[in-house]
Amino acid sequence: MYKVDLRFTNACPVLCRHCAYDSRPAGKTMENREMESVIENLSPATTIIMLTGGEPFYRKGSLMHALEHLAELRKDGFFHTDPKIHIQTSGYWIKNEKQAYDEVKNLANIGVNKIMVTSDDIYHRERGIEYGNLLGNNKPISDIAVRLYDEGWRGFDVYGVPVDNKKHPFGRAKSLSRKAIRKSSSCMPHGMFADESGDKYVTIDPYGRVHLCLWEIPPSIGSALETPVDDLIASALNDPVMVTLVTEGLGETAKKLGVFDKKLTEKYEENPCSMCESTFSNANFGPGRNK
Repeated sequence: MYKVDLRFTNACPVLCRHCAYDSRPAGKTMENREMESVIENLSPATTIIMLTGGEPFYRKGSLMHALEHLAELRKDGFFHTDPKIHIQTSGYWIKNEKQAYDEVKNLANIGVNKIMVTSDDIYHRERGIEYGNLLGNNKPISDIAVRLYDEGWRGFDVYGVPVDNKKHPFGRAKSLSRKAIRKSSSCMPHGMFADESGDKYVTIDPYGRVHLCLWEIPPSIGSALETPVDDLIASALNDPVMVTLVTEGLGETAKKLGVFDKKLTEKYEENPCSMCESTFSNANFGPGRNK
C-alpha cells in the first residue's frame, strides 16, 4: 500500500526563505494531460493522495482538474481501497470566513477528506501568513471545520500541521543560518521499502518523476507519465544502488558508489540528509532533482 505526495506544482507566490523546493511564482506545473497520466499510473493500492506543491491553490485550475479526475477514478473503482484525498497548503488564500467556507465546502463536495495548513513557523509569518489568524478558537478555518461537521461532513477535517523550525538544507533553505539547519535526521527510503509490511511513501514531482524520498534528493526511479508506479518501484528494488539505500542506508550507498568520505562517517549515520545531495552528485548517479 502506498501513500503518495503528488507535488503537481512548484509554483508558489509566497517565497518563504525555508522552502526546500525553491518554489516560486513561475515554478513548473503539470499540464492537465500529464496530471491524468500520473494519476492513472498510481498504484491501485494507494491509500492516501496528498496534493501539494509549491502552493496548490496558486494553481487552482490544475488542483481542481486533479480532484475531478481522482473523483472519476474512485467512482469507477480504479483503486482497490478508496484513497483519502488530502491537500497541503500554506493557507495564504484564506481572506475571511465566508470566502474560506465556500472554498472548503466545494472541496469537501468533490471528495477532499482533509486540508492541512502548514503555516505555524517564523518563515510564513515573515511573508505575512499568520497561523493564528487561520486556526485556533474563533478563527476562520477552525470555525469552518465545526460548521461542516454540524452539517454532516463527518469524514472531513481541517487542521494545522506542526512545523519544526529546524530545516533540511535543500532549496532556499541552504541559505539559512547553521542554527536553523537540522543537525540530525533519518533517511526516508532507508527501511521503508525493505519489506512488504506497512505503507510506503512515494513523492511525484511536477515533471512526473517518482522519488522514494520526500525531498527528492536521491535519483528519481522513473517517470509516472509513462510507467505505472508499481512497476517503477519493482524495477528500483532490483537496482543494486537503490537496494543498498533502502536496506543499509546512505553510508553504505556512498561506499557502493565509491564516494564515501571516512572523515564524515558520523554524519552519514546521524544526519544522512545533509550528505545525500553531495553523495549522489559526486557519483553522478541518475536523474535527481532538476536534472
